[in-house]
Amino acid sequence: MSDVDAVILAAGLSSRMSGFKPLMPLAGPSALERVVGLFREAGARELIVVTGHEAERVAKAARVFGARVAHNPRFSEGMFTSVRAGVSALREDCQAFFLLPVDIPLVRPWTARRLLESFTPGQTLAAHPSFLGERGHPPLLAGSLRRVILEASEHGTTRSAGAAGGLRGVLQKVEAENPKVVIEVATPDEGVLLDMDTDEDLARLERRAGRPGIPSPRECEALLTELAVATRTREHCQAVANAAVALGRA
Repeated sequence: MSDVDAVILAAGLSSRMSGFKPLMPLAGPSALERVVGLFREAGARELIVVTGHEAERVAKAARVFGARVAHNPRFSEGMFTSVRAGVSALREDCQAFFLLPVDIPLVRPWTARRLLESFTPGQTLAAHPSFLGERGHPPLLAGSLRRVILEASEHGTTRSAGAAGGLRGVLQKVEAENPKVVIEVATPDEGVLLDMDTDEDLARLERRAGRPGIPSPRECEALLTELAVATRTREHCQAVANAAVALGRA
C-alpha cells in the first residue's frame, strides 16, 4: 500500500519522568527521532506528530525530521484527545495509518512492514502486532476508521455500561461487531510491548537501544517459536548458550 500514513502521539506531560520523553536521547537519537525513523524506514507516506506539552520544542524537532505537526490544545484532558487531533489531520485519501505513542520508541521497522504485508485493504480494519501472544503497538488501522474515531464520544466510550474508553473502546467495539476484520500479526519483536513511563524504564530501553542487533532472551524464544524449532533443538541451543556465557565469564 502506498497511501499509508503514521500518527505519532507526543503531547503528554511526562509527569512520571525527570525529563521530557519525546526529546530524551536513547543511546543517541531521541525517542521522537527513533519513532519517525521507524515509520520512514517502513515506507509511510506522511508522518504527523501530535504536540501538546512543550509544543514548540516538539514541533521544531518534528519539522527537522520531516514530519507534519498537529497541535492538541486539550492534551491535558487525556490521550484520546491527541488521537483525535492526529486522526483529524490525516489526508482524506489515507488508505491506512499507524498510531504510536512516542514513549514506545523501539519497535523494529520490519514489524511495521509485517503489519503492512498482512493488511488487506477493504477487508482488514485493524492489524495489531503480537509478541508471544500479547498485543502491542503500533496498530495499523484502516482509513475508514477515521470517521469512527472522530465520531466517537468525547472519551471514546460507547453507551453500554462498563465499556472501555478511549481508542481501546472504539477498537473493541469494532472487533465485537465483526471479529474477522481485526487481525493479530505475530512478531519476534519485544519492542512492541516496551514503553517508558519512568526513569527506570528509560534506563532499560537505553540499554536495549545501544545493542539493537542483539535479541533479548524473550525474542530468542519468539524466534524459535516462529521457526517451529523442536524442543530437543531448543534445549541444545540453551545448553550451548550457557556454556558460552560460562566461558566468557571465565
